[in-house]
Amino acid sequence: MFVLLQVMVDRFAWVIFAVGVIFVHCEEIEECLNNDTFAALQTHSGLHSEPAPEPAGLGPGGNPEPAMPYMSNLEIDDEVLACTDPKWKPNKGGIWTFEQIAEAFMEFGFKKFYEPGSKADAISACVASLTIAAGECQETHHSMGIGCDAKATHDSGVFQLDFLRAPFTPLGDKVNPQIKKDGNMMNLCISGFGAGFVTGAPYTSSSKTGVAYLEKTPIYTCMGAPADVNAYSCPDPLAKPGVIYPNFIGTFCHKGYLQNDEQGKQPCSLTQTTPRCCGIFMGGANDYQLAPFPEYYFMKAQEHLSKMQGKNFKTICEKVIDYMDQP
Repeated sequence: MFVLLQVMVDRFAWVIFAVGVIFVHCEEIEECLNNDTFAALQTHSGLHSEPAPEPAGLGPGGNPEPAMPYMSNLEIDDEVLACTDPKWKPNKGGIWTFEQIAEAFMEFGFKKFYEPGSKADAISACVASLTIAAGECQETHHSMGIGCDAKATHDSGVFQLDFLRAPFTPLGDKVNPQIKKDGNMMNLCISGFGAGFVTGAPYTSSSKTGVAYLEKTPIYTCMGAPADVNAYSCPDPLAKPGVIYPNFIGTFCHKGYLQNDEQGKQPCSLTQTTPRCCGIFMGGANDYQLAPFPEYYFMKAQEHLSKMQGKNFKTICEKVIDYMDQP
């Protein structure tokens, strides 16, 4: 994941580019392959003439209606930070399963940030979260078809939300101590919350010209982003001329738009020509990933789905949502 985060500290302006895919932490490097390395090794994937199919259950993409009222700043609550319930811990193999990831996103992201009954249906949003996790989280041979390797995924979490631990910010000051408590891993609750904020951040007013700060920190989000990647001036390196690429996988976007700025709520410019402009979830924005957005994430999802037996992202989400709806 790649998020532009702009912060003022005293008289200095800090611009932090968070690129989650570069973090790899394993005891044996041959056993640990991050998502980009693993994709690069799948040389046959580069020969596909047709895009990878969308995972079953993935509905129309776009912004949900935010559940939270208009506000200028949002704080992470203690329950999310602590994430004490044992069900959020990695399994005995050190893996966060897709079932756990789905439930964490639905509990701390979807339920907190999405207006019930809005454009984003629960199944589609859940399947989208697993599709993004398949392309963002660090993986090992043992985690394929099961979920994300918790130790390899490390302090950026299953969605690679590096902005949540940005230094010199109130947000990083709050999240980093908890990451340290959890053995230098971003827990599933924080990851689910962060994904909910990025995809369904509350607006600052009815004009919908800006989004709330998160812990007094301004962040680009998906809110207000155009429907197509082609709306942005900087194309992905593997994008084919004349092809229209959706900017959304469910509620998760490739390139963002709205940012709350103290100097006037300035949005990310659609006319930027710098590489990886307005980046949010950036799989496909690198020439070594073998496919542009959203095809890169569908390709990674299919690698996991091909290892599953008797289930897929849709059936996982249906079971999780049914369980959560029980009284």
